[in-house]
Amino acid sequence: MTEALSDFVLDSNLLGAQDPALRKQAIGILTQLGTQTQLTTLLKNLPKILYEEREALSRAIVTMCQRIPNRDTQAEPIIAAYDDADANLRPYLMSIDGRIGGTSR
Repeated sequence: MTEALSDFVLDSNLLGAQDPALRKQAIGILTQLGTQTQLTTLLKNLPKILYEEREALSRAIVTMCQRIPNRDTQAEPIIAAYDDADANLRPYLMSIDGRIGGTSR
């Protein structure tokens, strides 16, 4: 059930909703329930997410990465996203990477 709710948030593009309260709820759901698979989907969709939600979303991404059992690989999804990211997203991803830690770099 919890994974299905997180999938619904991503599939329904609730992070791009017009209503800021809805976007806040969507980020809260991902923070609490998001999985590594959903993290990959989320990172691929970063360019579509409104700029004003990026700080709250970065906290959700860090939390999702920290759920990866091996601490040394927690930053790998961010590093993979960085390789494919536009130049304007790379500083954002690096700031998230710096909050995660680990030794996968």
